[in-house]
Amino acid sequence: MASFKSIASEKIDQKQIFCLFFFIKRLHYYAYFEHRDEPFDTSFKRRRPLEFRLGKYEVLPGIDLAVSTMQRRERSKFIISSDLLYGELGCAPHIPESAWCLYVIELLTTNESSTVIHDEQLLIKTTTNKQQIDDFAKRIRLAQTLRNTGNEEYANGQLDRALRSYNKARQLIHKRVTLIDGKNEEQYHQLLLKLHLNSAQCYLRLDNFEKCLRACRDALVIEPNNLKALFRASVSLRSLNQLDEAEKYLSKALAIDPQNHDILTEVIKLKDALDLAIQTKTKKSDELFTLKESLINNQNDNDDILSCIDVSDQFRLKLDSLLKEFMESNETLEPFTVQRHNFSDTEFYYIELLAKKQSIMDYENNESGYRYYQEQFNSADVDSSE
Repeated sequence: MASFKSIASEKIDQKQIFCLFFFIKRLHYYAYFEHRDEPFDTSFKRRRPLEFRLGKYEVLPGIDLAVSTMQRRERSKFIISSDLLYGELGCAPHIPESAWCLYVIELLTTNESSTVIHDEQLLIKTTTNKQQIDDFAKRIRLAQTLRNTGNEEYANGQLDRALRSYNKARQLIHKRVTLIDGKNEEQYHQLLLKLHLNSAQCYLRLDNFEKCLRACRDALVIEPNNLKALFRASVSLRSLNQLDEAEKYLSKALAIDPQNHDILTEVIKLKDALDLAIQTKTKKSDELFTLKESLINNQNDNDDILSCIDVSDQFRLKLDSLLKEFMESNETLEPFTVQRHNFSDTEFYYIELLAKKQSIMDYENNESGYRYYQEQFNSADVDSSE
């Protein structure tokens, strides 16, 4: 036969339960939402009792408080307020917002026959500072619970759900807790660091390299030499083809742990990517050189050459339009300096070839016409092909 108890946040302010030591508890439980016949959570799903240290915030604060009132082999029912469970946010899609829950708990074993005392002399008067401590501890406990939920979801391959749990935990504590002392600050930063790293790993497995890189950089703000953040940032940058930046992060990681297998494997992958980039650049330069030679020596084959140049259709259409406008204009135009860097090599050679085909630009005799066209084209709102 089970006893019935109720735990709500307003009762905690009136009477505190103090644990003499961090006792280890083993228990089975069922958890129900209001008006639901089936439990949304139970220890029997995992086929083993829940085990935790009382007072160490390893479980939801409501469960911690509920178990602190129990004796071995006791079976009790608890109605626990949302403030001591998942709070106002809940944990979608499993836990609705502001949800009160019924917990049926059976305490199996404990390392002492009596684990708690009730001592009115130990009550601390409520002050502004005490309220801040309570708020900090509550948010940290809830965030840690959300992180643990995310870890379970990640282990089950539910990456999107894990990310939601990590993001909720981060929102719960980020810039919303009052840091009382150095110990609290360290606890806050360590939890925030773990949330950033866990999120980065999820994004990496989802091939969302931009968000992975952002999470890694947030983690490195907290701990500049964090090995996991440096490694995952390097992998993301390599995948984004930002090879020089990837090399900087990977060099730092390699200096920290030169024997790490994953880092050494990534060094090989990055070296291969750098070699390929150099080969591609060399090949492209050779092709452009050959193209320019064809431009000079094979003027009758201009149409074939133009069709092979890799520029966007929008670029071609805009260029044709501007050249036509230039050829139909009877106005005298003033020459000016050409800004060569406004175009890629491919685009620049395409402009030269098309202008030469239209007989409106001669390298020696009609340089001003080329300059006029270049200025008009620079001022147009056209995306380059690169």
